[in-house]
Amino acid sequence: MKNLAIKTIHKMEDALTKSSANVTVFYGSTSHFFHLQVLSQNLRTRGKIWIITAQWDFTVGPRPDKPDSNPFQGALSFAVHKAEIPQFRDFLRSVNPKKYPNDVFMKHFWGFAFDCVMPPPYSVRMYGKRKCTERERLDSLPVSDFDMNTVWQSYSIYNAVYAVAHALMEMRYHHTGEGGRRRRKGLLPPWQLVWKERLGQHPRSICSESCLPGFRKVAERGRPSCCFKCVRCLPGQISNQIVPLLPLLREENMSETIKEKLENYRTAPFDSRFPNQNQTRNCWQNYLDFHRCEKAMNAKGGDPYVCQWYKRVYTSLCPVSWVTSWDERIEEGTFPGKI
Repeated sequence: MKNLAIKTIHKMEDALTKSSANVTVFYGSTSHFFHLQVLSQNLRTRGKIWIITAQWDFTVGPRPDKPDSNPFQGALSFAVHKAEIPQFRDFLRSVNPKKYPNDVFMKHFWGFAFDCVMPPPYSVRMYGKRKCTERERLDSLPVSDFDMNTVWQSYSIYNAVYAVAHALMEMRYHHTGEGGRRRRKGLLPPWQLVWKERLGQHPRSICSESCLPGFRKVAERGRPSCCFKCVRCLPGQISNQIVPLLPLLREENMSETIKEKLENYRTAPFDSRFPNQNQTRNCWQNYLDFHRCEKAMNAKGGDPYVCQWYKRVYTSLCPVSWVTSWDERIEEGTFPGKI
């Protein structure tokens, strides 16, 4: 049924007419189903059993003359799992061409579903047909023309959207000890993205261009939070790629992740640290050094191991801007946990 040319339709008609079978199985798309409906009008198919696939929908398809569906009464169809979508029926009750004046598809569908004529250029005036008010209600249509319940296509789209959303959320906010091992590489490698035709990149959802490395974002007064201007980092400050990781990491993996990253950062050449490619929001001090904490505690008669304990806890809870000034707070006596 891939190519329903005239000759093919006649062959189908001849085969169905001569067949003595009381059960007929058809497989194809909705467009194929339309041709079958037209074909069935000329066949003595009443009283026979039809088995059709779930992909066939009696309520859609190009049926300008609305062929009689009586030959298919009592047909058996494979069903696709579906469930009710919250507030979906309420949404359908509110749909009409007046609400969506720029939706050309809806205007064509409206005239077809309610057997009326839409204003030009969406339809041609036909004698004997009333003019659409464009305020008809979908729930007034018979179920055979439009089912207000959640159809399997809508439910499949609903599931697909939420499946992707939940998967990305799990990948983004994964915590150690809750599920499998987190991928250490990027959230989505570029080669895994399939762009829509003529798009080539993700649409920009902010009203300002992203700041280049070495710049920070400054909010603009009187404009939405997504609008900002870019200001160069002050001398002696850099962008630090460790910043986004610290609030998300827990104490149990602190020794393996944070300390290793901080040590690599501290011992790396200065040029390799400035700036990073992640375009982080803020600028930070150009070095991180915890050695002075132990020196300060020794000088004040404290236990240097206290420093290590506080660092493990506070680096998992505090912003990096506080961590970068750790030693200054210790030496100035402003450390909140001072002993």
